[in-house]
Amino acid sequence: MVKFLGELELVEVKVEDHSADMTFLYEELGEIREVRWYIDRYEDKKWVKSDEQREKFENNCESILKIAPDKIEDAVGNKYSVWEGEKYCYLWEPQEIEKFEADMVGQILNAEIVEINEYEAVIQIKLNYEDKIYQSKMNFGKWIQAMKKSLPDPQKKQRQLDKFEEKFHVPFDEKDSLIGTSVMIEVKKNNMDSTGKNPTYIEIKALPKKK
Repeated sequence: MVKFLGELELVEVKVEDHSADMTFLYEELGEIREVRWYIDRYEDKKWVKSDEQREKFENNCESILKIAPDKIEDAVGNKYSVWEGEKYCYLWEPQEIEKFEADMVGQILNAEIVEINEYEAVIQIKLNYEDKIYQSKMNFGKWIQAMKKSLPDPQKKQRQLDKFEEKFHVPFDEKDSLIGTSVMIEVKKNNMDSTGKNPTYIEIKALPKKK
């Protein structure tokens, strides 16, 4: 469960080689809350430089803290909106994605589309079911082990865009028209899961064609 803690004062910033730790005063309880932003990535038990991660860090400094990345310590004394999740705190409202358990496999349910976006090499379709957010994905990338990331495949992306239009009867650039649409979903077994952490995935059924 995510909780909004309010506008908390930033009382300390500690910048290290690979991350920036920010400490906020939660005056209501006389406690602190900490937020960590990473500058580099941790892969294969070691830190590696990442232009993408550094860009995210710099953008967060400028858009959220309203300060230059190299002046982040000067943000001490300012107040920022802080949210608290089960394990971490955030300076934006996190959207927790729920997952169906294995005993739900085969269930046909009614859900509502609340968000559609394209992120890196995947189309993410977020759904509201019983006031919880679930997600269906349409991947168009290939995982490159040497790079530790998924890279988009233009031909596969076009095939997925065609499937999107066939299923929802609108091109992807008109995706926002689908927000609020009721859809039927089926909970399917994830045969690729070897950890037990992702036992299912969601398949969205095609919308009826308009007469």
